[in-house]
Amino acid sequence: MSFFLDGRDGQAPALFCGDTLFVAGCGRFMEGSALDMHESLSRLVKLPPSTRVFCGHEYTVGNLKYACSLEPENELLQERLRAAEEQRAAGLPTVPSTLAEELEHNPFLRTRDPKIADALRCPECNDPLEVMSRLRRGKDTFTFVGKVITLALSIQSYFQSS
Repeated sequence: MSFFLDGRDGQAPALFCGDTLFVAGCGRFMEGSALDMHESLSRLVKLPPSTRVFCGHEYTVGNLKYACSLEPENELLQERLRAAEEQRAAGLPTVPSTLAEELEHNPFLRTRDPKIADALRCPECNDPLEVMSRLRRGKDTFTFVGKVITLALSIQSYFQSS
C-alpha cells in the first residue's frame, strides 16, 4: 500500500511507498509476482517527477551497489553510490529521493531499457516482466553473496586479531 500527498501549498508531492519502491530498488515479490510488482511500479512512475519518495527501509547503498554491478560504466550511478555512502557514514539518511532520480538510476523502473537487458545478459529480453524477474533474482543473489562475503571477512579478521 502506498500513500500519495499531492503537494498543496507549494510543497513538493510526496509518496510513502513502504516496501514497494526503494531508492534504487524495489521490494521482494513475497506473496506477489513480477507482474504484480511491475503493475504497482507502473502506477507509481506516472506521478509527477518532483514527487519525493519516502520508502520503508534504508537499503540505498546495497541497492546502488547492485545497480552499479549492472552498469559499472554508469558515472551517474557511481556518483550516487559515493554520495549515499558518505551520507550513511555521517549518520544521515538517503531518503527521500525523488521520482525523477529513481527514473534515472533505479533498474527496476528501467525494465524497458535495453542497457538493463544487456546487463542481465539477456539482450533478447524485450518483455519487461522477464527483465523484472531477472532483476529481482539477481538482486536476491547479490544480497545473499554480499552477506556471506562480509561474514567470511569478519570471521577472518577475528581470527587474525586473536
